[in-house]
Amino acid sequence: MVNDADLTRRAATGDREAAGEIYDRYAPLVRAVLLDFTGSLPEANELVQEVFLRALSRLAQLRRPERLCGWLIGIARNQGIEYRRQAGRRRRRFAPLIDEAASAADAGSNETVELVRAAVRELPERERIAVHIHYLCDEPAETARQAIGLSSSGFYKLLERARRRLRARLIQVENQR
Repeated sequence: MVNDADLTRRAATGDREAAGEIYDRYAPLVRAVLLDFTGSLPEANELVQEVFLRALSRLAQLRRPERLCGWLIGIARNQGIEYRRQAGRRRRRFAPLIDEAASAADAGSNETVELVRAAVRELPERERIAVHIHYLCDEPAETARQAIGLSSSGFYKLLERARRRLRARLIQVENQR
């Protein structure tokens, strides 16, 4: 496996294969970070494209190419913050039109989904990203493991801790009802 510094240098000089390798290696991680901000897989997927367009156009500016992963996560976080800022502006400008009969029928399932999302948001960052990549983005464990940079056993331990925390939190919420 080619290291990040070599890939970055090659991609900065226009090597499309290197750029594709960077995308393949880090898109699941970037998607997970963005899913954390958007709460929507289609929105996160759209923002992933924007993050990589920005990153690939600025690769020559990266001073420490061996820190590619952290740099990409930083761009993704900034993109997520901007997404939330714009979403807040849209909410203030436009009042949603809601069909009350349809919203009443969906209220139970929407409430459950929101409870699970809230519980996932409470997880520590690495656990949250692992859950997003593996379960919510439906990526194989190997892809998620590589994106986070853990051994197989370390990744599965991380997922186990995340599932335990989620279970405990959801039981706690259920008992409060």
